[in-house]
Amino acid sequence: MEKTEVQKLIDFHQGLAQERKQYESLWRDVATYIDPNADDFGAETERRQGEKKGEKVFDNTAIMARDRLAAAHESMLTPRNMKWHGFRSSDPVLNEQEEVLECFEALRNRTFAARYAPKANFTSQIGAYYQCLDTFGTGAMFIDENIGQSLRYKTLNLGELYFAEDFQARVNCVHRKFVLTAKQALEAMKIGRFEALPDRIIRAANDPGLALQRSTFLHCVYPGEGEGYAGSNSWAFESHYLAFDDVFHCGQAGYRTMPYAVGRYITGPRETYGRAPGMTVLRDIQMLSEMNKTAIREAQRLADPPMFLSGQPGNSAFSMRAGSVNWGMIDPATGKPMAQAFQGNADLSALLELIQDRRQSVNDAFLVTLFQVLLDKPPNMTATEALLRAQEKGVLLAPTMGRQQSEFLGPMIEREFDLLTESGEFEDIDIPDALKESLYYGGKIDIVYDAPLNKIQKADEAVGLLRTVETLVPLFEVMPELRYVVKPAEFGRTVGDANGAPPSALRTAKEVEELMAQDKQEADLQRAVEAAPLIGKSAKDLAQAAATAQGQPPTIPMVQPA
Repeated sequence: MEKTEVQKLIDFHQGLAQERKQYESLWRDVATYIDPNADDFGAETERRQGEKKGEKVFDNTAIMARDRLAAAHESMLTPRNMKWHGFRSSDPVLNEQEEVLECFEALRNRTFAARYAPKANFTSQIGAYYQCLDTFGTGAMFIDENIGQSLRYKTLNLGELYFAEDFQARVNCVHRKFVLTAKQALEAMKIGRFEALPDRIIRAANDPGLALQRSTFLHCVYPGEGEGYAGSNSWAFESHYLAFDDVFHCGQAGYRTMPYAVGRYITGPRETYGRAPGMTVLRDIQMLSEMNKTAIREAQRLADPPMFLSGQPGNSAFSMRAGSVNWGMIDPATGKPMAQAFQGNADLSALLELIQDRRQSVNDAFLVTLFQVLLDKPPNMTATEALLRAQEKGVLLAPTMGRQQSEFLGPMIEREFDLLTESGEFEDIDIPDALKESLYYGGKIDIVYDAPLNKIQKADEAVGLLRTVETLVPLFEVMPELRYVVKPAEFGRTVGDANGAPPSALRTAKEVEELMAQDKQEADLQRAVEAAPLIGKSAKDLAQAAATAQGQPPTIPMVQPA
C-alpha cells in the first residue's frame, strides 16, 4: 500500500477519534466510580502503571450492582452449563426431517466444543465483555484463529476501539489502536500477523536495552468489495495493520466475516456508542461516595473526638479531625476551652436514610432490585404463579438483553461458524442432500437461541395453555369433545420448556404418538381378552338354540388349543 493510502486511513481514524472524544469525558467519570481500573480514555495526564486507583470511591454499591448485572447477563444469555443456541434451516420443511436435525445437533456440539476449549479462552473473556458492556454501554470481542488450535477470543479494552456504523446502524467499521513492545511486534511478524515492520522497531527488538520500547499500531477493518462466502478468496471486510507513528503499512489481509463482535447496552438517537445503567444514575453514584465519606468522617469523630490540651500551642494548625490533638486550646486560669465547636442540628440518621435511598436508586438502575423481587418466591407458589413471575421477568429483561443476541452473539456465532468451516472442523459431519440443495438455492442456516432468557419468554405461551386447560377441564362432562382440543405432546413440551426442563428429558410429538398408539393397541387387546369368555358363552347359547330348533341334540363347540 502506498504511503498516501496509509495516510488516508490515518486521517479517517482521526475523524473517528474526534467523534469518540465526545464520550471520553463521560467514560472517565463512570470509570472513576464504577471501574477504577479501566482505561484513562485519552486523558491529558494518564496514570502510570501500578499507580493507585479508586481514591474517590467511598461507596461500592455501584461496583457490586454492576458485577451482579454482568453475572445476570452471562447466566441469562450464555450460561456455561448449557448449550444456549442451536441451528435450524430457513426451510421449515427440512426442520421436520430427522437426519437434518441430527446434522444440526452435530454442528452445535462441535461449535460448543471449540468455543469452550481451554485454549479458546471464551469463558473468561465473555465475563469481561459483560462487565465492560454494563459499565460503559459498549463492549467488543475479537474472534480469530488460534494458529493450529482453532478459535481464540479476546475482549478488548474500550479505550483502544473506534467504531463507525452503516446506514442500518450496524457497526461495520472498527479501528483498534493498540500498543506493542518492539519484542512483541517482532513476534507478531514471525507468526504472520505482520508482513513488515519499520526498521527502527526491528532494530529495537534485537537490542536488549530497547526490546521493551513501545510503539503504537492501528488495525483497520472495514467493508470490502467481495461477497465473503465460505470457500472464496473474496473478502467481505478488508484488514490493514499500520505502524501509527511511522505511517508505515505492516500488512494487508481480509475477512469473510467481521472479526470484531460489538455489542451496546442501549443507544441514544444518532449515537454510535452505547449507554449503560450507571450513566443514568451517575449523579446518584457520585452523591453516594460524598455522603458516605461524610458519614464515615462523622462516625470517626464520634468514636475518636479531637482533643483540646493546655500548654504552648505547637506549629500545627487547628484541626477538628478525628483523633487530632490541639495544644494551647485550654485556658490555664479557668480550665475552659478557648474554642468551642459549632453545635448544629445535624442528624446522622437522616444522612444514613438518604444514603439508603440513593443506594436503592442505583440498584434499580442495574436491575438488582428486579432480580431480587423475582427470585424471592413466596412459599406454596403454584405452577401458574411461577410461570407468571417468569413471564414478568422476560418482559422486563427482553429489551436490553435481547439486543445482545441480535447485535453481539449473532455476529460472533457467524464468525465462529465461518472459521470452523474453513478449518475443516465440520468435514466429517454428514450433511443431508436435502439441506445441501436448500443451501445451494439460497437457503440459510439460522441461529436459534435456547438460553434461559428465551425460555422465560416462552412463559407467556405456557401461562396461556395452563389457563386454557383450567377453563376447559370443568366442561369435559358437559362437552366431552373438548378433550380433543389440546394436543398432549405439544402441551407437555411447551410447559416443560418454560419451566426449564431439558429437551432431552421430553419426548417428541412423534414419540408420544407412537406410545399412544401402543397403549391403544394394548388396551384393545386387553378388552378382547376380557370379552373372550362372553363371546364363547354367547356362541354356545346360539348353537344350543339352533340345535333345539332343528330337533337335534345340542353340541358343545370344540376349543382349539392356543
